[in-house]
Amino acid sequence: MRKFIFGAIAVAIVLSIVILRSGEVKEVEIRDEAKPARSDNVKSEEGRQAEAKPARSDDPERLAYWLPEKDSVNHGLVLAAEHLWMFGRESDSVDTYDFDYQMRWWQGCERAVVACFDSIYPSSRLSRFEKADSMVNVISRFFDEDADGTTMGMIINLDLENSFLTFKIAALSKEVIKRDKSFDKECRKWNELHQRMNDFCCGVVGLDWFGGSGAGPAISWMMNDICRDRIADLQNILRYYKDGAVPPATRSDLALDELGKSLSATAKKVTSTEEADWLDDEERRATYDRLYHEMLDARPALLTTAKEWIGLRKNLVRKPSFDAVTADMLKRMAETVSKSSSEW
Repeated sequence: MRKFIFGAIAVAIVLSIVILRSGEVKEVEIRDEAKPARSDNVKSEEGRQAEAKPARSDDPERLAYWLPEKDSVNHGLVLAAEHLWMFGRESDSVDTYDFDYQMRWWQGCERAVVACFDSIYPSSRLSRFEKADSMVNVISRFFDEDADGTTMGMIINLDLENSFLTFKIAALSKEVIKRDKSFDKECRKWNELHQRMNDFCCGVVGLDWFGGSGAGPAISWMMNDICRDRIADLQNILRYYKDGAVPPATRSDLALDELGKSLSATAKKVTSTEEADWLDDEERRATYDRLYHEMLDARPALLTTAKEWIGLRKNLVRKPSFDAVTADMLKRMAETVSKSSSEW
């Protein structure tokens, strides 16, 4: 699955937190006065390589093509962001749900953003994780300021923000795997569950907005919520490995029931093809009908994968207390499913 600039993939707000070596959650800020005002202060090995290929205004493969005003303000930050923005764009055959691909992409981006950070703070003693997370936060804020509020502008910015959030998920996954190598299996199973969540929730949003210009941004915001759920889950896992802390949640079996009820209730709210009397031609009706049945088919697939994911986590961490971490994630997923049929 290739991620196009016009695709409905997104993130709304990138979290400004990092996990320290000890696992403690702490905010890391880069002082405003230390932020580079011009691109000359934001150079890296990867950045210099990118500069060798000028970001022409007529080259849609470059981020500067889509955000020329941002490029004119700080070319260096646009170059740094371009490394993350390339997620899924290497070829048409790239599977963005493939964990191995995600980690290779993350490694390349991490080198770029850490080098960018070091060019500003050469004497910093932060860990590489902290440096990368802080730099991505700075880049995210830069693009969020005075963002284009048009439909096209929202799609472009949400697409870029998705790359930032995906980077954070990969970085946190790496931190979890450092503490327990077996969680590599969990990350792979989560990616499968993540795809199922996207299939169902974005299917619901797409049908609600069928034919409307707001469909792209609405779907992007939906996908953002799913990604933020995963970030919260990974942070809970890291806290658990640090001191056994667990969120106030019910049992995973009860939370799974809640997810199933949310899926059923949400699917029932979607207008069926027979009820959609506003579909004024056969081609549109056929397209809607196909998408409607794909959404319905995604529901049992999601529940099946969720059960497999729960079972895997129980086998990886054989302590009853960890069940609360899994239950918390399931409750988040149930809430996100419910929101997919809400007004946007």
